[in-house]
Amino acid sequence: MLSLSLALNVAAIVLAVVAVLQRRARTRDDLRVQALKLHVELLRQGAADPELAKLWVTERLEGLSDGEIRAHLFLNARVTVLELQWETGGLTPGHLREAAESLLATPEGRRYWERGREVRAKVAERATKHAFHQAFEAAYRSRYGAAPVAG
Repeated sequence: MLSLSLALNVAAIVLAVVAVLQRRARTRDDLRVQALKLHVELLRQGAADPELAKLWVTERLEGLSDGEIRAHLFLNARVTVLELQWETGGLTPGHLREAAESLLATPEGRRYWERGREVRAKVAERATKHAFHQAFEAAYRSRYGAAPVAG
């Protein structure tokens, strides 16, 4: 009788721990989605306002015209939206591949990816982020014959 009671208590504790871990993972995912949404909104504002766009200038963007910076920010927002869709299950691998190929087919898309591909490779730690980056890298290498970047 004691062993049955002990087994039930252990099972209840295990279920409680699993529930807490699942809730924690869901909260972390929700926070990640909210951060990506905020990122898109900030990029949208920067692409619409040349003065705000200047606040986004890093070494990779130095020397670009206001229009080129705004185009870069717009493309960054597009890629971030695709990443958000990918991370939340809204894109299949095929749709992601098509979107990457379409974006990289333009001269602006190519320049955007060339400016940021090394940084994106380094920060693609989670499996979903790595798969997202690899889809763009595969499309880029297929179109332009470039060597892969270290990640």
